[in-house]
Amino acid sequence: MGSGSLTPAVTKAADDSHENHPEDAMPRVTAEESIPLVKSGKAIVIDVRGTASYEAAHIKDALDIPLNKLEAGEFTGLPRDKKIIAYCT
Repeated sequence: MGSGSLTPAVTKAADDSHENHPEDAMPRVTAEESIPLVKSGKAIVIDVRGTASYEAAHIKDALDIPLNKLEAGEFTGLPRDKKIIAYCT
């Protein structure tokens, strides 16, 4: 802590260091990088935390698409011509 960075570091637990997770291969984008992408219409933001968390608070204009729905393929309307920025914290 105390590094002054606004972007959290990505860490792996020691016990899963040999496992491959599909999300590990996904490109990462910082909050600062996402703002101009969304403002220019090149990206949309989806909130994958779950509806209760979304209803409590969420990023303005983010779509509520819980992770379990994404994994099950139960989503519609996501644009194919834009970056999809998902967040879970």
